[in-house]
This record gives sequence, C-alpha cells and structure tokens, in this order.
Amino acid sequence: MKRRFYVPLLTYPDATSDAFVDSAVDLAVNCNAVLHAMVLNVTIPPISTPWPTFVDTTEMVREAQEQSRHKGKALANLLRDRSAETSLDCEISSNAILQSELVTAVISEAQLHDLVVMQSGLQFASFAEELIFETGRPVILYPEERCSGRFDHIVVAWDGSRAASRAVADAQFLLSKAVRVTVIYDAEEKPHVADAATRFGNALASRGLDVETASITRAGYIGDLLQFKAVELGGDLLVMGGFGHSRLREFVLGGATADVLSKTRLPVLMSH
Repeated sequence: MKRRFYVPLLTYPDATSDAFVDSAVDLAVNCNAVLHAMVLNVTIPPISTPWPTFVDTTEMVREAQEQSRHKGKALANLLRDRSAETSLDCEISSNAILQSELVTAVISEAQLHDLVVMQSGLQFASFAEELIFETGRPVILYPEERCSGRFDHIVVAWDGSRAASRAVADAQFLLSKAVRVTVIYDAEEKPHVADAATRFGNALASRGLDVETASITRAGYIGDLLQFKAVELGGDLLVMGGFGHSRLREFVLGGATADVLSKTRLPVLMSH
C-alpha cells in the first residue's frame, strides 16, 4: 500500500515557491508515494466601507483573485511537468476557497493523508502551526529553496518527551531507510536528558541503524540551535516534536516550534 503525501499549494497573498514544488516531488519519488496537491485559489468577499472612498475596492478584489488563480495555474502546470518527468503518481485538485476558510479546508484534507509537506517561512508560519497541531499528522517543513528528497542522514532531537516520541514514530518509514542517524540533545535543559538520549540511541541501534549521539550548547533560541547542529552534522532531515507554548512565552523566550516555523534551514519533520 502506497503512502499518500498531501501538499497544499498557497497562492495568495504569498505563494508557494517553484523550488518547493521540486522538493515535494523529489520526496514523493524517493518514498514511492502518491502525491496529492491542492491548489488553494482564494475567494475574497466584496469589501464594503461605511464611508465614501476613492479606492475601487471591487477592482482590488478582482485583481487579487486573478493574481491567486494565475499563480495557482502556474504551480499546477509546474507540478504536472515535474510529475511527468519523474513518473510520479500525482493528483492535483484546484479549489476556490474563501480566504477565511483556507485553514479549515486544508486541515480537513490533510487528515485523509499520511504526511503533510509544507513550505516554511514567516509568511506561512501560522498556517503551518495549525497543520502541525490540528491535523494529527506529521508535517515536513521545507525551506523555500530546493532540497534533496533523500534523507540518508537523519538527525533526531530527543528529550524524552511525548512529542519527541510521537515524531520518531511518525518518521519510522524514513528512519528505516537512513544510512546514519544522529540523536542530539540539550543537556542543559534537564539533568536526565543525556542519559535518555543515550538509551534512545541504543534502542535505535538495536534495530540495525548506525546511530551516534551529540549534545548541543545552549547559546540562543533552541529551535535555531537544533537546526544549526543538524546542518553542522551534515543532516538531511531533522526530526523533532512540536511543542505548544503560550503566546506570551513564545514572545519573551522563543520556543523551538516557533523558531522552526519561521525559518527552516533544512527539511524538518514535526509531530504533535
């Protein structure tokens, strides 16, 4: 039974990049998965103002919707071309959805698939956050630029938490194909984390994986540190749990999840 990957293609106000489409195709090809992409064309209701204005809001709405559909058509054509080139089993749907209902529609569709593939970035952060916390599905966040779909070296961020355990379980089909796995941990966070990381690494090694462990040095936001360490180690994918924080805590301290949603430096698989 083939796995099914879901890719939401955003068109307005910020559009998914062409390079991300290439990354999603490469991932699905390397995983022998079916790729279902949903082009999200926005519908904007008429704008009414309580006072006279010289701004033609009707024309503004028309132009915005036309921009959305133009980009959506371009993304769909690019995906069709790339799928044909790689013989990828790909399905493309195009939906006109009220902008206020985009998140709900995407969550509903994502729950029908095994994995969600999403572009990261500050402009998409709130959207990605909803997918991670509301779909019950793992989400792989990709940088805007193109990345390989092969994950030969997987880096796992481990702290012994439920969220980390969930992420590893969701990444099993990728871990089983990895050439190397490195377990990284923040020993300064909790006294027992180093021992927990060692035990977890041994458990992975007992399954036949080539596993190492490495600690990170706390000198900034933890989400950035995890990614910098993964990149330093030559990792192709970072696997980590998604943690929910209060908005105040994220504003004052920063959080691993918020850091990663805003800027990924390599593909990151997150689960909650």
